[in-house]
Amino acid sequence: MAFAPEEEFQAPKWLRVVGKVIKYTFVISVVLMMSWMLLRGCYQNGTKKVTRYLFTEAAAAQYEKGELTIRKLTAYNDNDLGRAFYIDSLTYTEELGQFQFMIRYNRYNERIRTYIDNHGLHSFCFVLVDNLGNRYTEYQYVTDSALMYGYYRLIFEGVDTAPITGLNVYIYPMSEAVAFDERLEACAVWFSDGHSESYTLSGAEKRAERPNPALLSSTVALLEPTETSETDITTGE
Repeated sequence: MAFAPEEEFQAPKWLRVVGKVIKYTFVISVVLMMSWMLLRGCYQNGTKKVTRYLFTEAAAAQYEKGELTIRKLTAYNDNDLGRAFYIDSLTYTEELGQFQFMIRYNRYNERIRTYIDNHGLHSFCFVLVDNLGNRYTEYQYVTDSALMYGYYRLIFEGVDTAPITGLNVYIYPMSEAVAFDERLEACAVWFSDGHSESYTLSGAEKRAERPNPALLSSTVALLEPTETSETDITTGE
């Protein structure tokens, strides 16, 4: 029985070239997609600028005394997929009643994108509110951005945690004065029964300039309401 030569079963050269192009294009696409997902996952946790402990003047003075007790807390984020802002890297400095935390937002979120188009990147202001209705309108902050994310690291001092059980941060459009109830979003930050552990400063944090020269200060002027009331920290209402 006669067999045809092997050459007769080979695909035309042009078809083999097309096949190789498709093969390598697919491989490169997969590698790029996986690299993008890995990079995006890394930046979801924030940049070093907004995740490190930052020394305010008060924290720097306490550190020089050797009296700086920092706790690492678990930030609260619910599973609401429509949420535009997320919180991470939360610490509490006991001697100062100081909360530090990062806020991350996706610049391509529909609500955020519309707002940024009208007001510009990093054009938000913040108010910390406890469950008793006390409001903390003075804070220090730094900003950063990477890929599709924008970040703030916020620092509120003078928060007495003894009588309270939770904290919200209310997020507003940047303005000279804001209406208390007209916020963009409310995020639960901390609950008193959440996990807490000792926080050890890294070598880079210890070597950083004290106080941090990049810190900016802001005070939010609230227009209303004038009376205070207990706040539902779970819903932010």
